[in-house]
Parts: sequence; C-alpha cells; structure tokens
Amino acid sequence: ERLLSFFLITVISLMSVAQFEVMTRGLKGDLTKRYIESNTQKAINLAHQIERFINTRLIQLEDQANTAVVKQTVMRPDSNKGLIHDFFNSQNIVGKQYPQQLFDFKGDIIFSSAQTVPGHKSFIDTLHVGNQSGDMNIRPRFAALYNKQKDFEINLSKNNSFWEIALPIRYGASVEGILISYIQ
Repeated sequence: ERLLSFFLITVISLMSVAQFEVMTRGLKGDLTKRYIESNTQKAINLAHQIERFINTRLIQLEDQANTAVVKQTVMRPDSNKGLIHDFFNSQNIVGKQYPQQLFDFKGDIIFSSAQTVPGHKSFIDTLHVGNQSGDMNIRPRFAALYNKQKDFEINLSKNNSFWEIALPIRYGASVEGILISYIQ
C-alpha cells in the first residue's frame, strides 16, 4: 500500500512537471512572437511619425525656397539684404523659427539667421557647414543638389541632435543657390 502510494505520487509529480514544461515552452514561444510583433509595429509607427515630421517641414521649406524674394536674393545678393532678413525673421516652420542659412550658386553664404535671430548664433557657430579646413563654401558638399541630381537632401547630425534639410533654389532650369535649415 505504501509502495502504491509512493508510485502514484511519483507518477503524478512527473506528469505535472512534464505538463508544466510543455506549457512553459509554448508560452515562451507565444510571448516572444507577440513581443517581436509589438516592437515591429512600434518601430513602423515611429518611422511613420518621423517621416510625417520631416515631410511637414519639407513642404514649408519648399514654399520658402520658391518665394520670389529668396530667388531674387540668391541671384542678386547685394540688392535684397534687408528684405531677406525681414523675410526670414517673419518665417515660421510649424510655429517655430529654426536656424537657416542661404547660399548662392557658388556655394558662398548670403544669409544666416544667426545674424538676426537671438539664439541662432550660438547654434550655427557650432556647425561645420563647409569643409574640414574651415572654408564655408558648401558647393562640394552639396554637389548633388547643385548638379540637379537630387531634389533635396536630409542629413542627421553626427550627434543625432538635429536634421539638416537642404533644398536647391531654382530659377528656370538652373540651381541658383541652396537653402539649409536645421531642424532640432
């Protein structure tokens, strides 16, 4: 009788352990699959949010790049200095003034919001827009825009703190300059 009781307890215990093991493996697989699916969906949603964020700003920047005052300024920088300052001082991109710079067809700077907007100077001074030797000419860096190989260029800063969005300023079939905005 004791032997039978011991045998039954052992069999029941082994069956319980086996059942627990089967349930745990299945549960672990299901949880892992659900976790991966959930994180994949979160990553897709985040990518869509970033895309919408950039596209919204890109549309407004394209409007800026296509205004007559910007086109006239890149073609004749000396004639519109006050007008371009006033124009960019009055511009907001989704309710915020971002640091911006305007360059001519040679790649030389025409306008920088650092000249007129308090707070932009310290930000723009930390940038290395030109080449590594300190030359501020951007033409080599944005050759694809100047050569009409791209419609815009978006770069993420080295420290991942802002996006640099560069758009060509077109007049007819030629690229007359580049507008760069730094979206923080």
